[in-house]
Amino acid sequence: MSRWARLKRIGLLVGWMLLITYWSDQSSLPIDEPPVKWLLFNLQHRLAHLIAFGLVGLLAAYAFEGWPRRALLAIGLTSIFGASDEVHQAFVVGRRAGIDDWLFDTFFAALALYVWPRLQTRVPRLASLGPLLAATILLVSLVVTTMHVWRPPESPRASLRIISTQVISYAREVSRQVRAVRPG
Repeated sequence: MSRWARLKRIGLLVGWMLLITYWSDQSSLPIDEPPVKWLLFNLQHRLAHLIAFGLVGLLAAYAFEGWPRRALLAIGLTSIFGASDEVHQAFVVGRRAGIDDWLFDTFFAALALYVWPRLQTRVPRLASLGPLLAATILLVSLVVTTMHVWRPPESPRASLRIISTQVISYAREVSRQVRAVRPG
C-alpha cells in the first residue's frame, strides 16, 4: 500500500475519532431527546457506542491493512481510545465516565471485526457496500453535528421529524451528485 493511501485511511480514522470526541464533549445529546429514547427503547447510548466504536475498530483495521495482527492492533487502539473518551467524559458537566462503556467500546470493536468479514463472505455485494455504509454513517453524523452546532441557543431543540427530513434531503442531494458523477 502506498504511503498516500495509508495516510488517507489514517486521516479517515482520526476524523471519525475527532467526531466522537466532539460528541463526548457535549453535556446533552440529540439521542437523549424523548422521541429518540422512546423509538430506541432507551437503548440509544448502547446503539451509539456500537456504531461509533464498531466503526473505529473497522476503520483502524482498514488503516492497518498489511500489518501483522491488524485486528488485535485495531481492537487495542479502539480500547485505548474508548478509555481516553471515558476519562474525557468525567470532566464534562452532565456526562458520566463508565467502565461499562469502555468495556462495551472494546467489545463492539471486536464484534465488528469478527462479524464484518463473515458478512462479506456470505453476501459478497456487501464488500462493495462497506465504504458506502461507512460514508453514510459519517455523513449522517456530520449533518446531525452541524445541526447541533449551528442551532441558535434561543430556538427550541430540533424535533425528530425536522432532523429526519433534513437528513433525507441531504441524502437525496448526495445521491443526485453521485449519480451525476457516474460514467455513462
